[in-house]
Amino acid sequence: MANKRIKLENGATATVDENCPQEIIDVLNGISKTAFEGYVFVESERLHQKGITCLTCGKTSYHPEDIKNLYCGFCNKFHK
Repeated sequence: MANKRIKLENGATATVDENCPQEIIDVLNGISKTAFEGYVFVESERLHQKGITCLTCGKTSYHPEDIKNLYCGFCNKFHK
């Protein structure tokens, strides 16, 4: 399966599965409007694991330490 990048209503981007239902995108948009901390927790159906998506760069990490520490390795940034 392929991924696609989408632009959220707050200007951030997110990477989702190309077959991602619109309902999920709507939820991401809703979260992005209220995500003042700069990240959201996600769960991958394909990978069957939880992740953290940085709302600064739109990248998602599934590494347990990144999730635990609210860290984005792409931005080298710790979220609060």
